[in-house]
Amino acid sequence: MGQAGHLICFVATYLVLMAGLAIGQEPVVVMVHNTVDHEGIDYEGPLLDLKDIERIEAHRQAYPQFPMQHFLNAAYVTHGGLSIEEVRRRLKRIVRPKDGLGVHIHPVESLVVAAGVDYRNGPTYFGESQSPYRGEPTPRFPKGHRGNDVPLWLYTEKEIEKIFRFSLKTLADLGFTGINSSRTGAWMSDEKVLRVVAKLGLEAESSAVPPAMVRPLYGDKPLMDHINRLWQDITPTSQPYLQKISSTNKNLLIIPNNVGLADYVDQEVVVRHLRQQIAAAKPGEAIQLVYGYHLETAVEYMDRVDRVFEALLRMEQKREIVLKPVTFGEALPKMRRDVYRRAGCF
Repeated sequence: MGQAGHLICFVATYLVLMAGLAIGQEPVVVMVHNTVDHEGIDYEGPLLDLKDIERIEAHRQAYPQFPMQHFLNAAYVTHGGLSIEEVRRRLKRIVRPKDGLGVHIHPVESLVVAAGVDYRNGPTYFGESQSPYRGEPTPRFPKGHRGNDVPLWLYTEKEIEKIFRFSLKTLADLGFTGINSSRTGAWMSDEKVLRVVAKLGLEAESSAVPPAMVRPLYGDKPLMDHINRLWQDITPTSQPYLQKISSTNKNLLIIPNNVGLADYVDQEVVVRHLRQQIAAAKPGEAIQLVYGYHLETAVEYMDRVDRVFEALLRMEQKREIVLKPVTFGEALPKMRRDVYRRAGCF
């Protein structure tokens, strides 16, 4: 560590110790992140299905203390199945002012073409040489839609940057500004993607996932090989960390999706991993519990999110934890302090 690094550690140590004196000894704080992946597809029902939106509204009414961290997808606009105004109206029903905002990208054909990039149709991470057409045809895409299962890293870094910039502008035009993070479809954020995220000034990336959680679903698919390559060190107890971005002087905060999503993880698994996180936590650190769901399967899986929240509230009632539902933006200062602590600054 150079002189500058020691100075940063010294300052960070001082700030954290002062914060610790102010806080005193308390039960472990669990910062809960209720993430929402917006897929931008109509493969599992109509685009921005009103049934899913209504289920999310019911969930929010039952648990108003839990804000959402949305990973928004510009493909809702480029798909062409709904007018821009209707896309805006439906998203505004579930994205509230205090929610956190990130960007979610699957390189579907409509999005890639709209960004001015030549579309690539495979190979897919499921092992197909070409991505098949799915979903409802639209005037511009009369055969349907494809590319949701293509890794983003198949594109060049310049192409990825164009897709990101187009997505951020499109979402801003819808009224969604202040996006501070990203999550790539199927966890496919390689070094090229991370460089783009850092270059664009986003504060955090949340594609990291424990391979052990993916293996039961996709253990026989190329996707599993990609996950092992990208996130081999991530486990359900992994906490945010800084990753040095190659060919730059930047570090990017990685926030692992450490307990997965409701589509494949229920409340018993989440609570088990939370107890492991509590056992591994060091004094003064907060636990970042990153869970969530897909908008497109809210009707099918939102009950699991409800049960996770009920389990967490019971743990709080028993004084096992101090529960703090947050967005990424709200948690970033504490995450950074804990990162410096784990990096050995003190």
